[in-house]
Amino acid sequence: MTFLRKLPLPMAGTALGFAGLGNLLAPYHPLLRPFMGAIAALILTALLIKALVLPKDCKEALRHPLVASTMATAPMALMILSTYLPKGRLAQGLWILSLAAHGAYLLYFTAQFVVQQFKLPGVFPSWFIVYVGPAAASVTAAYHGFAAQGRWVFWGCLVLYLPILALVVRRTLSKPELPEAARPSLVIYAAPASLLLTAYMACFSQKSPALAWILLVVSLLFWLFATGLLFRLVKLAFYPSYSAFTFPFVISALACKAFLGWQKMQGKSLPWLQNLNSLQILLATLLCLFTLWRYLDFLWRPAPQEPKQ
Repeated sequence: MTFLRKLPLPMAGTALGFAGLGNLLAPYHPLLRPFMGAIAALILTALLIKALVLPKDCKEALRHPLVASTMATAPMALMILSTYLPKGRLAQGLWILSLAAHGAYLLYFTAQFVVQQFKLPGVFPSWFIVYVGPAAASVTAAYHGFAAQGRWVFWGCLVLYLPILALVVRRTLSKPELPEAARPSLVIYAAPASLLLTAYMACFSQKSPALAWILLVVSLLFWLFATGLLFRLVKLAFYPSYSAFTFPFVISALACKAFLGWQKMQGKSLPWLQNLNSLQILLATLLCLFTLWRYLDFLWRPAPQEPKQ
C-alpha cells in the first residue's frame, strides 16, 4: 500500500515515453520493442491498480492542473501500445477506446480548468498533452485501417496547437515563474510539433512539402530549446514531472526519422539531418533510462518527505 501511495500519477508520461521508445528502437534489435512495451504496460497497470485501490488519493492529486494535464499521457500510451498487438478487433478496440477516453478527458479538463477555474499561473506546458496529444491517434491510425479518421484528428490538433502555444508561451514568460516542481515540464515544448509531424507523415499519402518542412523546422527549434534546458533541469531534485524527460525527446526523434524516410522515398538525402537524428535517438534513449532510474530510486528509497504529485 505504501508503494501505491508513493506512485505518482504523472508516471503515466514515462509509460508513454517507453511505448514510443519501443517503436524508435525497433530497427536495432527485435527484442527492444516488446521489452520497452512491457515496461510501459507495467507502469500503466500499476497506475490502474492505484486508481482502483486508492481512488480518493487519485482524485485529490487530479485537482492540480499540472497533474491533471499530465494524466492525458495514459490514453496516448494506450494508443501507441495498441500497435504492439496483432492487427484485429482487439487492437482496433483498444485504439478506439483510448481515443474516446482522451476526447472525454479533454472535455473534462476544459470544463474543470478552463471554464470553471481558469488562472494563468495554473497553465503549464503539459497542457499540450491534453489538446495536441490526440494526434497520437493519427500516428497509429493507419495501422488499424483508420487513416481517414486519423487525418481528421490531425487537423483538429493542428488547429488547437496554435492558441495553446500562445497561451503556454504567455504563461511561461509571465510572473510568477513556474515553481521548481513544474520546471521539468518546460521540455514538453518539444513534443507537439514533433507529434504533429509524425502524425502527418503517418496519415497522409499526399504530403505538402511546405507544411512538412514548417513542422520539421518548428520541431527542431523546440527540440534545441528543450535540449538546452536539460543541463539545468536534470540537476533538480526528483519530482514526478521528470516524466517530461521521456516522450518529448522520443517523439522528436521519431518525427525526424519519419521525415527522413519520406525524403528517402523521394530520392533525397539529408546527411546533416541523419546525423542529428542519430543524436536524438541516443539522447531519447538515455533520458528514458535516466527517468526510469530516478523513479525507481524514489519509489524504493525510504524518504522523510515525498515530493508533491
